[in-house]
Amino acid sequence: PGYYNADQIRAIANENFPDEYNAIPDADQLPWEQQDDTATFHKETLFIGYVKIDNMIWKVSAYMLRSTGEIHLYRNGMRLTRADNAHLRLGIPWSYLREGGERPHLRDLQVLCQNYFVGAEFAVGVKVKDGSWFKRLSLACKAVGEGLGLL
Repeated sequence: PGYYNADQIRAIANENFPDEYNAIPDADQLPWEQQDDTATFHKETLFIGYVKIDNMIWKVSAYMLRSTGEIHLYRNGMRLTRADNAHLRLGIPWSYLREGGERPHLRDLQVLCQNYFVGAEFAVGVKVKDGSWFKRLSLACKAVGEGLGLL
């Protein structure tokens, strides 16, 4: 538990799961975008895929809350609901995060997004409530690395 900046996250990852951590793409290789609500969220958003709702396909991006560091998924300015998440189609590298071969494991997605926001220095750090955050990061990195054929 505690607050971790990019250097601390990298150090822990390189000590505990270096192959997995080094298999994921660098933050500068990802499709970053900018949005207008900088009071609530960090200015940068991360494109992660698409969602089909009412026979329309919407682009989905991950937003990071300034106050808590939580990741929220939005489409066209609207937060995705749990029902929307069932229709989420992730792009690469996010598509390699799977739960039961079907839906993405959203907690792993959130942790990996937090890692990227901090790693790109769009956020100063991330507050980790328990040891499961680094375990989730390790699992997410492994899934992406295997999906990319690097592990």
